[in-house]
Amino acid sequence: MASDNFSSTDNLPNTQNIQNASQSDQSKLLASDISFLTHYGYSYETLRSQATRAQQIGVEAHEEMICAGEITSDQYYRCLADYLGLDFVTAPQLKNIQLTKSSSIAHALRFSSQIMHRDETGALVLVTAPKCKEIERLRHRLTQFGGLNQRIAIAQPNDIMR
Repeated sequence: MASDNFSSTDNLPNTQNIQNASQSDQSKLLASDISFLTHYGYSYETLRSQATRAQQIGVEAHEEMICAGEITSDQYYRCLADYLGLDFVTAPQLKNIQLTKSSSIAHALRFSSQIMHRDETGALVLVTAPKCKEIERLRHRLTQFGGLNQRIAIAQPNDIMR
């Protein structure tokens, strides 16, 4: 999968404000669906506040951040893809794909929001919008299996559902 076709960091938040080491250590205490955002300029305090609010209302922290306007869905999933070293795909890129019935990768990784498709080279690719626990599972799998990052891409949930 050609990363220049699928991935762009143009819409990522400014990374010049990367947090210092003590805040990076603090981010380990945050939910995995938002802890990586400290690398993209979000303060621990902002993330902690959003995580607390999310817990109070029973949603995932990233969902609360998006609803509260702290980050857009597009920015969040672009940051996640960048953090995991995966391509980011958008609805227009998924519009004319050929879906496949094979779900062996998806089943093995146990994602909730995903589709399988063949990229422009014919390779089978999992396109997913992983949730909190799935992010850590995916990160672990990516470190375990070299080359897996060429077979997985990130997209916004709404783009996958379309």
